[in-house]
Amino acid sequence: MRYVDWISAGVKSLAQNKGAFVFSNGTYTEVYPCESNNQELANLSLIDFCNDVGVPERLKSDRAPEFCGRGTQFWKTAKRKGCDVTYAEPERKNQIAPVDNEIGELRRRTHNRLLKVPRRLWDFCLVYEAKTRRFIPRDRLRGRTPMEAVTGRTPDISEYCDFEFYDLVWYHSGVHPNMNKEHRALGRWLGVSHRVGSDMCYWILTKSGDVISESTVQHVTRDDTLEADVQKDIDAFNKAVEERLDDTNFHLPNAEGGFTLADEYDLPKWDPAYGDNTPTADEYRKYDENGNPVDPGEPIADADELNDVNFEDAEVYDKYIGAKFLLDELTNNGGNLATVARRATDDYGKPLGRAHANPALDTREYEIELESGETEKIMANQIAANLYSQLDDEGREHLAFKAIVDHRRDRSALG
Repeated sequence: MRYVDWISAGVKSLAQNKGAFVFSNGTYTEVYPCESNNQELANLSLIDFCNDVGVPERLKSDRAPEFCGRGTQFWKTAKRKGCDVTYAEPERKNQIAPVDNEIGELRRRTHNRLLKVPRRLWDFCLVYEAKTRRFIPRDRLRGRTPMEAVTGRTPDISEYCDFEFYDLVWYHSGVHPNMNKEHRALGRWLGVSHRVGSDMCYWILTKSGDVISESTVQHVTRDDTLEADVQKDIDAFNKAVEERLDDTNFHLPNAEGGFTLADEYDLPKWDPAYGDNTPTADEYRKYDENGNPVDPGEPIADADELNDVNFEDAEVYDKYIGAKFLLDELTNNGGNLATVARRATDDYGKPLGRAHANPALDTREYEIELESGETEKIMANQIAANLYSQLDDEGREHLAFKAIVDHRRDRSALG
C-alpha cells in the first residue's frame, strides 16, 4: 500500500515552490516540491512517481480535492495506469498514518537543518533528507534499506558520501574546467542533480543566488580558510547569499494549523523532538524529582541531574529509544520482545506527552515494534515498569521462559 499527502512549506522557495507532494509506504518516501497543490500538479507528481519508482498497486490519500473525485486528473491517471485509489474517512488521519509519520520525521529533520540554512532552500533540503533516509536500514525491514526493499537494488551511496547539505565548496565551470585557483568559484552544495548531467553531478548555489548543476566540485578545506584572501571571499559570499535569500517577503499564510516545514512551533522551547535547548531552571520549579510541589524560592536540582530531558536530539539521547524489553503478562501482547522505535506523535508530527524526572509522572508516549513486525503505542511509565521488573538489585537482566518446545534426550542424559 502506498499513501500520498501534501505538506505546506510556510515559505516560498527560491524555485517558487510552496509545498510538496509526499508518496510513502511508511519507509520508502519520495517528495515532489510544487508551486501549489492544484489538480494538475498533483497529477504530474503521480506521473513522476510512477516513472521514478513504479506504478503502485494500491494508493490511498485523504479526501483533498486534488486527489478526490472521478473528474480529477489524478484519479484518471491512476485508473489508466491500473492503480486502485482509495480514500481515508474525513478527520481519520490514522488511516493514512504511514505517510503522516514519514512527513513528521522529514519535517523535523528539515526544520533542524533550516536553523542554519536559508529557509528559501527548503525544497532542496526536503529532497535531500528524503533521499538519504532511503539508505538507512530499518528494523521493520529486517535490517534492509527501504530502497532495497522496494526496488530490489542495493543502494549506491557514492554520490552522497563526499558532501553534506549546504557544505561550502569550490566549483569549476566551463566546457573544459581548469582546476587552478583562478578559475574556481565558491558555492553551496544542495544535493545530487539526477536529471541533469552525468553521474556525480550536483546542485550548487552560487554567489548570485542561482542554482546550477556542476560535476567538478571540491571541498573548501581548512587550509583554504586560513588564507586571508580566501576568508575574505567566503565572508563576501555568505553576505551576498544571505541578502539574496532573505525570506522576509516570502512567508506564506499558514492555513494548516502549524503543519508546515518552516513554522515556529508552539511546543516548549526545550522539547528535544525539535533539537532545542534544555529547560531553564524556572521550568523545573513546579515539582521536585518525586513529583511533589516545590516552592519557587527553594533550590532545585541542576538540569544535568534530570537526565530524562537533558538531551538535544530525542532520536540519539532519549534513554528509552532503542531499548529492548519483554512485555509483561498484563500488557497487550504480553510475553513478546519489544523494541522502542520512536516517540509517538499527533497528526501534526508533534510528540505526545511531557517528560518528567519521576517515571511515574512521565506522560510521553512511544511506538514499540514487536518481533512479529506489529507496532503499538505505549506510555513511558509502562516502559520503565517493564524494564525495571527485568533487572535484579545489581542491575543484571534476568528473563524467564514458559516451556521448551520440540526436544528429546538419549541415554547420555543425566537423571
